[in-house]
Amino acid sequence: MTSLEQRILAIEESADRANEMQNAERHIETAKGALRRATSDLESLHDELIRFKRDREILRRVVETDIDFEANQWHSKIEQIEAGVENALTEDLQEDAREEIQQLRAEVTQSHGSIGEELDQFITRWRSEIDRKKTINELFDDQDVAQLLNRTDLFLRKDLRERKDSPDKLEREWGELMTDWKGTLAQLDWSHIRQQYDLSEEGMELIQQLQEGDSIAIVDVTDRAIMDLRQIKEVHERVRVSLE
Repeated sequence: MTSLEQRILAIEESADRANEMQNAERHIETAKGALRRATSDLESLHDELIRFKRDREILRRVVETDIDFEANQWHSKIEQIEAGVENALTEDLQEDAREEIQQLRAEVTQSHGSIGEELDQFITRWRSEIDRKKTINELFDDQDVAQLLNRTDLFLRKDLRERKDSPDKLEREWGELMTDWKGTLAQLDWSHIRQQYDLSEEGMELIQQLQEGDSIAIVDVTDRAIMDLRQIKEVHERVRVSLE
């Protein structure tokens, strides 16, 4: 081999090594990009888990119920995925890890959605009860009762629905409201009112009709219903008779 041929061969080998280095660098950059994406997905998964745990704690403390989920299994999977991402040297392996992360996040999101549904149902039930109490309180026009009902409604539709405060604070505020309910609203119920004033069935119907704003013909009112009506001062004073 001539000197010129040797130099040409050396140049070709050097070019091959340069190409190999460039290919290797491209693979490294590609793998780094895949690693960054997988790491970002893991961070999003961790954030979702934090929100899930927080709302689950609120569900347990305020609503006093829980949901079935595989928390231990989730944590085990996350540890395996994290180890796999750190050890993965190829883009394919890291993309596989991303798929696992996304699948796991979908499971967490689904369970988180179940918590949201439970809380929404709880809020709806309680707001219906508040509306019922407000309807009854219209007869008595008790401002303390009205304020308590409004405070409870505000807690439900804002504090509990938005869940910006800590589980500790929400649990404490709900407990205080329930203590006030037991002291102020326990007797604000049609069945209790009927028992307290020993009202007849027709008397109870009359009071409820008046509360709903219905017009009632005098001829349709029994003597016993009128006697029942007179027993409740707050209701009796609000009745207006028209001779039209």
